Amino acid sequence: MKVQSVGEIEQSPVKMEGSSGAKMRMLVGPVDGARNFHMRHFEVEPGGFTPHHQHDYEHEILILKGQGVAQSEQGERRFAAGDVIWV
Repeated sequence: MKVQSVGEIEQSPVKMEGSSGAKMRMLVGPVDGARNFHMRHFEVEPGGFTPHHQHDYEHEILILKGQGVAQSEQGERRFAAGDVIWV
């Protein structure tokens, strides 16, 4: 079991090519022994973004504050604080 404050977990810039103004914390991941699930905390500056990309696994996103646009094969979808995204 892990119980830890989000603020205690190291935050690093997103290094994916084509990203700008995005930072990430790995809240639960391989270091914790998680093999099937990873939980991340992203902070994206106004005007920031990650590049369009895809994975071979599902992921869920909870928008805590702000707003933006998510892109998929079905087109663009606007999102805002309180929204849940499932990809």
